[in-house]
Amino acid sequence: MVRQQKLLIPQMMSWRQTSHQRRNELSFTNVMKPNHRRCVSCRAIAPKPNLWRVVRQHDTGTVQLDQGLGRSAYLCPTTSCLSMAQKKNRLSKALRVSVSETIYQQLWQRLQSSSSLETGSNRSMTQS
Repeated sequence: MVRQQKLLIPQMMSWRQTSHQRRNELSFTNVMKPNHRRCVSCRAIAPKPNLWRVVRQHDTGTVQLDQGLGRSAYLCPTTSCLSMAQKKNRLSKALRVSVSETIYQQLWQRLQSSSSLETGSNRSMTQS
């Protein structure tokens, strides 16, 4: 009888084992797919080619768009994400360096040119 009672009692786990088990269970819930990145402004996950890349150069510490090796931050090519990133200084926080106004101007120009291309292609489609 004593052996049967012993089997009914659940095995005691140490606090360390339970915390590791809990951490491992939670880590699988927020896994990103390969070649997907997160926007620093809206926190949406998207394929890497669909986002703009802003890079702090490893050697010089300068900030550039789409080029170089170093710390990177990704941004959705939308007006809301770009304005929020500029207003709340999200790129500077993600890159850990101050981002100049010229970078934001280049991003706004890129956004305007992409939106004009989209409206031009929509007009040509409606005319045909």
